[in-house]
Amino acid sequence: MHGRVKLKTSAEQQEAKDIERAKKLVLYKAGQGKAFDKRKKGEFDEDALELTAKLLLANPEVYTLWNFRKEIILDFKKEKNAIELQTVMLNELAFTENCLRTNPKSYGSWHHRVWVLEIMPNPDWQRELRLCTKYLELDERNFHCWGYRRYVVEKANVSAENELQFTDSKIETNFSNYSSWFYRSKLLPFIYPDTEGLRPICEEKLLKELELVQHAEFTDPNDQSAWFYHRWLLGRSEKKLTLTYLEVQRPNKIILVFNKQLLLSMVASVTEIGINGNKADVQWMLPLGRDNTSHIILGFFVEDCCLEITADVEIVVNVTFENTLSTLSLNLKKDSSESCSENKERTKEFCMELSVAATSVLEHEVESCIQLHELEPDCKWPLLTCILLTRSLSFTKYFDRIEQYFEKLISIDPLRKEYYNDLRSKFVIENCLENLAAHSVELTLADRQDRKSVV
Repeated sequence: MHGRVKLKTSAEQQEAKDIERAKKLVLYKAGQGKAFDKRKKGEFDEDALELTAKLLLANPEVYTLWNFRKEIILDFKKEKNAIELQTVMLNELAFTENCLRTNPKSYGSWHHRVWVLEIMPNPDWQRELRLCTKYLELDERNFHCWGYRRYVVEKANVSAENELQFTDSKIETNFSNYSSWFYRSKLLPFIYPDTEGLRPICEEKLLKELELVQHAEFTDPNDQSAWFYHRWLLGRSEKKLTLTYLEVQRPNKIILVFNKQLLLSMVASVTEIGINGNKADVQWMLPLGRDNTSHIILGFFVEDCCLEITADVEIVVNVTFENTLSTLSLNLKKDSSESCSENKERTKEFCMELSVAATSVLEHEVESCIQLHELEPDCKWPLLTCILLTRSLSFTKYFDRIEQYFEKLISIDPLRKEYYNDLRSKFVIENCLENLAAHSVELTLADRQDRKSVV
């Protein structure tokens, strides 16, 4: 036994680590207290900068220390010329890189780096872009760096086309890179917009993207990244503000319903009311219980715009928002009614209009998802995507098939049963609304054959 090194047991090793950690914690708290004291006294000097550096290198998540560091630099800025300030900023950038080596996903480090670049006399945006590329080579899923890259790209005036190529390379390297798919969903609408405003991107590019994402799904069916992107492709573009319902009531009330919530302060600027060809002044308000926004806007005509019962009244409402005009009009007959209403046609409110080519591609995608489900019977994603695809094709036509998919999906993934039931209910209600007569204001689901979907 002589001459042999005694090995510490696990308990002894843990005890030694705890003692060492306790010593470091005491030193860290002492340093932190000293830094806070210097800040309280307004000592914005080199010693304070060095002290905060040591503390942040040990733990870059203390925002108070980052803020103290900002105050020190701003104090330096008062006395330094542009060249001296540039040197200070370069040192600060180098310091944040050291902190990112400690923790590449440090919120404080990335946010401080943005702050430094904003006040830096001559930031090198190309270097920042190269730095992002390097970090994403080390960890392609670092969403902090992806967000920072979008900031740098905007500052460096990098084209969306170039960034799309960058996402191509990342996706080719690893289909499971959710950040790349997400970034792609932000770039494509700028490069390939849908002029009709019905799809996320134009149909031609949409079909190519569906082919790309299908390769990813077959490569790793259980990875959710590509499936979420697939779901985005099948969605609609964000709807523009549209007037969907108009009602007037004698003597002076008007009710507007929009497809999106609207700020009360914006109503007057986007809405123009005409009574018998003359512009009318309206005082707007929200329904009870609403503070700032609502889908429903109430209005009262001023005294000289009252709706006389002794004359016919033609009312036209124009809503202009982001260069898009929506209009509803109605005629209120004299001596015949106290109120009158008008609805916007509801067709194609919830699904895409598809060409023959797009329909063919989606039908083929459904078949592919079914094949993938047969190969991976315990994977929920192919079935969920089948539901979304057939919903895009025609909910009414494929209702029975969608019901079967939902039942299978619930048996595979019972933990999310209520979510799937809610999704099924949503589709039923949307289908009812799309098939509702234009002038209907009530929707009854109780007598529907498929009422089990909305229970």
